[in-house]
Amino acid sequence: MRYVALAGACVFAGAGHADELESPTLRKIRDTGTIVIGVREATVPFSYMAGGEHATGYSYEITQRIVDNVRETLKLPELRVRELVVTPQNRITLVQNGTIDLECSTTTHTRERENDVAFSNSIFEYGVRMLVKRGSPVKDFGDLAGRTVVTTAGTSEERLLRRWNMERAMNMRIVVAKMERSGEALALYRRWFESPIPPAGVNLDYPMSEPMKALFAHPNDHPLD
Repeated sequence: MRYVALAGACVFAGAGHADELESPTLRKIRDTGTIVIGVREATVPFSYMAGGEHATGYSYEITQRIVDNVRETLKLPELRVRELVVTPQNRITLVQNGTIDLECSTTTHTRERENDVAFSNSIFEYGVRMLVKRGSPVKDFGDLAGRTVVTTAGTSEERLLRRWNMERAMNMRIVVAKMERSGEALALYRRWFESPIPPAGVNLDYPMSEPMKALFAHPNDHPLD
């Protein structure tokens, strides 16, 4: 089955200029003495929380190298690093509005996004494939015409499918997954119900119930009465 190759890269707040010190982002970092990086909660093994205070993962390690370079470039040995959890839905906006200075997880470099943010060299290349039932007549992307397709909200895959749907009049019914199925909501649950929470570091120690597990496995908006 054919697949579409995509390249992931780190995202920066603005392209800046040829002279690094002319970059508005670097000026902001220098003036505040702090760099804010966007991390993900459950994007294993790229950027995810593993129970500690900081994120970890392949992309996260690359982020640390970038931070070290910024520290050296700005001659700020005491540069503070703050991490902010982002999602596929808000990561580009948070880079654009300056809430975070750098996001490095699994963001795909696209021409559309180039209008809003700047990208590093690509750090990972991957393919978009389809998962279908054995024996299905769907063999290639063109065979999805008139069918229901599920993908993850806020991703390049969703944008690609929607573009094809419009440009090629494929009449696909595109369904985007909720946080529950992606693992993101589970990570949030563990963070707020099974881990120490501010301000006093109290752990509610409230394991997920069977009904909650069933809800995350089959998201719905059914009323309770």
